[in-house]
Amino acid sequence: NLNKERETLETKTINLSKKGSDYGLKGDTLTIGAWRVGMALKVYDHHNGVSNWNGIYALKMYKNDSLIYEFDMKKFSFGETRYINAHLDYGEQVSKKSYFNRCYDLPGNRLSIYGTEGDDGVVPLFKNKPTKIEFVASDVNGNESRLKFWIKRGEIDESKQNTFNYILKHNEANVINTSSVIADFGKKTFYENCYFDYTISSDNSVGYYSSVHHLGEYTTPVHKYYDLSISPNNTIPDELKSKAVIAYCDKNNNIKNCGGNWEGKMLHTKVRMLGKFSIMLDTEAPVIKPISFKNDMRGRSKMTFKISDNFSTTG
Repeated sequence: NLNKERETLETKTINLSKKGSDYGLKGDTLTIGAWRVGMALKVYDHHNGVSNWNGIYALKMYKNDSLIYEFDMKKFSFGETRYINAHLDYGEQVSKKSYFNRCYDLPGNRLSIYGTEGDDGVVPLFKNKPTKIEFVASDVNGNESRLKFWIKRGEIDESKQNTFNYILKHNEANVINTSSVIADFGKKTFYENCYFDYTISSDNSVGYYSSVHHLGEYTTPVHKYYDLSISPNNTIPDELKSKAVIAYCDKNNNIKNCGGNWEGKMLHTKVRMLGKFSIMLDTEAPVIKPISFKNDMRGRSKMTFKISDNFSTTG
């Protein structure tokens, strides 16, 4: 659901039902408590003779029989690949491994799969005048499936707002600078304006040498690396400063090593995700375990080793 300023207030998943050769919704009409709505569709193609499910080739979206959004996967360049994060519902992908095709434009999406007709796919809602919506999904051979339903505006809870303390414009450079953290986001780091919540917490566990900085949500996609600097709040012995890293805590509470180098009194690195960051020490060396290796390798075409570390790294 989008408000007048096009901030996403909430998301809701609607189940579909097969109706003859097409698809529909139970009751045919959705009532949404919002001024306008952006939709995303999970759709797969099952090829003859194979067991796996594939993504679709093309999708068109109609509002009252007028085309307002379309894409096809005929081709796009390798350099555009990361923009897939703006095409999919990124939050659903990283939290539930669900692949929803976003059916409205994000202003920072530069993927070249979209048609030039229609508008941005966002649907304004009216209280007493349902809007007809139709999706047409097709495969590379022209086989089509259709989804039809109506949608209208319900009662709007004007008090419903997301919590945030920064608005980061997608087409501007943005900086969060406090006494203990600097996050420097360059222009076009985000695909849309980011309503950003920054908080700080303490972790007194062994190994933490700074507060934990909560920079937004991991469900928000980040297109470009941004500069992140954190100040320690615990004294790090001089002989261990070279072991200090900025650590990222993922959704499963796994710690990942983001690297880091000292710039003055702050530890600096570059990252490409949002979430929880802190300073930790990486003092354990990687482990190299032989899998296929002997002192006498005569007659063998290869040797195999397993290399592991206590911290995984981020890309």
